Amino acid sequence: MKYRHVQWGAAVIPVAVVVAIAIAVMVRAPKDEGPAWIAPVVTVGLIVLVAVVALMSRLEVTVDQDAVVAAFGFGWPRRTIPLDEIARTRQVRNNFWYGFGVRKVPRGWMYNVWGLDGVELELTNGKIFRIGSNDAERLHASITLAMTT
Repeated sequence: MKYRHVQWGAAVIPVAVVVAIAIAVMVRAPKDEGPAWIAPVVTVGLIVLVAVVALMSRLEVTVDQDAVVAAFGFGWPRRTIPLDEIARTRQVRNNFWYGFGVRKVPRGWMYNVWGLDGVELELTNGKIFRIGSNDAERLHASITLAMTT
């Protein structure tokens, strides 16, 4: 038994539009207007923005007989939680102000790329780890089944 689900965040679309507009403005701007440092600074800023959005817009969650793993982008940041460190699990509805990405939430941390549904893992040390998911019901069922086998 193994569970694997990849979820994509919707932030990619508006960021892509903003980056496309910024590039179009930079290309069409007269070369002799403004300080010379503006174009390189904006270019570096756009590259950083694209990299962060690319990294944080994909969340892969896997559950196997040993652990629950949640990993963004290309595998970083990643959180691996051994099943024997999970005391309880439950489906949750996250508050919208918890936001997206790697977030500090009351008593723990949350990984989320989009939406408000998720699964909360209460760990044996009393802390929590929330995983946002558009497949929360199956994720919860998979973790519960893995914990009992």
